[in-house]
Amino acid sequence: MNKDYYVVSSFDKKILLDHRNKNPRKDFKALTEKELFSNLSYYGNDASLIALYRLTHSFANASEINDNLFFLKSNVSQHIDELLSIREKLINEGCINVNQLYVEFLKRGNIYLPKYQKYNKELLKLLDLHKLSYNFYEENNADSLSYYSFESREDEIRYLIEQIGELLKKGIPTNKIKVVCDSDYFLSLLKYNSLLPFTFFSNNFEKYYYSDDFQLFLKEYSGDVETTYKRVIADIKNSDLFNQLIAKYLKQKDCLNADEILPFLSFFAKKMSFPLDGDIACVSLDETNFDDYILIPDFRLEKYPSNSKDDDFLSDKEKTALCRLTSHENTILELEKIKHILLSLEHVYLSFSEKNYQEQYYISPLIEILSIKKEKYQFKDIFFSKEHINYFLGKHFDDKKKFSYISPYIAELDEKDYPYRNYQHAFQKFSFSIDKIVLSYTSIDLFFHCAFHYYLSNILKIDDHEDTIFSVIGTIAHQMMEDLVKDEVKSFLSYLVNNLSPRDYFLISMLETPLVKAVEQQKVFFEKSPLKYHYAEKGSYSYQIDDKSLLIGKIDLICAGNNHYIITDYKTSDFVFDKNQLEFGLSLQLPLYYLLTQNSSFKSSELSGLYIKRILSKDYKKDDYDYLLLNGITLDDPAIIEGNESFIRRKGRKKEVAITEKEEFLSYIDIAKKKLNECVTLIEKGEFTINPKILKNKNISCEYCAFKDICYHDYEDNIYLTPEEEEGDEE
Repeated sequence: MNKDYYVVSSFDKKILLDHRNKNPRKDFKALTEKELFSNLSYYGNDASLIALYRLTHSFANASEINDNLFFLKSNVSQHIDELLSIREKLINEGCINVNQLYVEFLKRGNIYLPKYQKYNKELLKLLDLHKLSYNFYEENNADSLSYYSFESREDEIRYLIEQIGELLKKGIPTNKIKVVCDSDYFLSLLKYNSLLPFTFFSNNFEKYYYSDDFQLFLKEYSGDVETTYKRVIADIKNSDLFNQLIAKYLKQKDCLNADEILPFLSFFAKKMSFPLDGDIACVSLDETNFDDYILIPDFRLEKYPSNSKDDDFLSDKEKTALCRLTSHENTILELEKIKHILLSLEHVYLSFSEKNYQEQYYISPLIEILSIKKEKYQFKDIFFSKEHINYFLGKHFDDKKKFSYISPYIAELDEKDYPYRNYQHAFQKFSFSIDKIVLSYTSIDLFFHCAFHYYLSNILKIDDHEDTIFSVIGTIAHQMMEDLVKDEVKSFLSYLVNNLSPRDYFLISMLETPLVKAVEQQKVFFEKSPLKYHYAEKGSYSYQIDDKSLLIGKIDLICAGNNHYIITDYKTSDFVFDKNQLEFGLSLQLPLYYLLTQNSSFKSSELSGLYIKRILSKDYKKDDYDYLLLNGITLDDPAIIEGNESFIRRKGRKKEVAITEKEEFLSYIDIAKKKLNECVTLIEKGEFTINPKILKNKNISCEYCAFKDICYHDYEDNIYLTPEEEEGDEE
């Protein structure tokens, strides 16, 4: 008796079940398109991937080559001829072959394809090459479809949440409710997880390579997979995925050299999805079942169908010559496939948002092709929690306040009667264990400028370091000063890095005069000062804050002599030391640098001063050298530092150096130690408050912050460095 073979996806299960009910004695088997290609061509052959890897192709590139080796013929292009040569080599080595036993089984039965596959000329050609006959089976005819249109994505998401709520009230289990969306839309849904009694999750959101499980394996890998497996398996959270990966390795174990194992495993780990836990699954259209309750938002052009982009590996001209699917033909096939799925689903909810923020969208052509009716949706004002309604109305009050847009949802509400700002907009602290905290002056200064900025930058580490023109200028200036100590100063142009853009090269070249001026003035200081020993960035200095916290830092310059020393830090800005800012955790650099030297060879010497030296300033065009003078804390007779010259900034009418008393200086050190301990304590507690500082009516924390767009900063969060500013700010 012949067996029937149906090429299906999960949404075609009903067709098989109907077929079984009508023909209880008829034997059949479900096949997938991927299964056909794997057995009838060279698609997905791991042995071939390894062989191609040895031919200096990466595993990713080898996979692309491998999937294009079957449909080849000569005299198409040099590129195709090269692929033919590779194929011949792999066939001779026994790396690629067709499963002839599988072909014989298929020849004994009848193959049935869904009608949309008539547009899949690659699949049909594959069957024809193996002389396998096939038929097309009829599709289901679903009830007439309809869709809802919304002005914005936020409104569309509100509709989705209401629909899910209605389904849950009817007793539909969460595992039968699915949202079809891509990763971008999923991220829009994620922010609602803390506001709802159910959560959204996606099996396709994270790649397994980045999971804790695989990273643990990489960390513990000893050169032997089985030994490492035994050592880590007890700590693996998702053993199913991990075992799948190890099983793939074991099948090819004898083919892999030692240096090929990790690239092989990493390649497949990057292809595997790492599931997130939750209630409502966000999936692709292929992952739906015919009897699921399917919500399909974002039903727009370029997604339904998605535009198939030209593949860099084979051009459309080469594809046509090989009877492969071109990008245009792939789009048509995708369109037919979506039509097939939509007509097979029993419960489908289509929706479309006209825009997301400023991005304008256009409706899918399937609306017209399938005559899908547009319906008007009436919101039910269903909110699932106090947090949800606070979030919803709060956004509309914000629009009213910022843009004078009065939403109909709040037209009848008075902001004073509805304290929408009661919802928590600040960072929520968390508990975590830290083995060791290493701080620098820069990180401490960042923490006290705004703890939330520190959290995003130093804990989450989401700011990629970029070499801006300002950082390049700072590097050049510091290098010139360091070379001066070594008596190795070169011509200015030799300090300009090779990868500068023409614009940056021109702008930095304009600074030659002030930078050379700063070097010359510092050279005079070295010649005239009694402090004849100069130390430029000789490694890092450290200070132990507590048992597991350490302060480290590099000091630009230490000048010493006659049992005295001074500390100097170079600045390419107009920064000055301000003792009044110490209690807020700002301007701590000089006291912290003193602490750093207390575990160094300078501990036995007398500290005579701590200074900021401005190399560049807005005043650099002036003829005098005033801006280049040392500014900071002088603790001893200035003559010990500058001799008979004037290298320290003078103040007052008498133009004298202000000498700080030892008791006052020790109070600075006490404040610095206190702020260090405060910083460590707050970090350990996970308290990263949004607390930008306001100085002279200027926000000195937010002006250049890279995280403005993801910060919930409110005016009430501001910390005013002088109390009278707050009153003036409110007037």
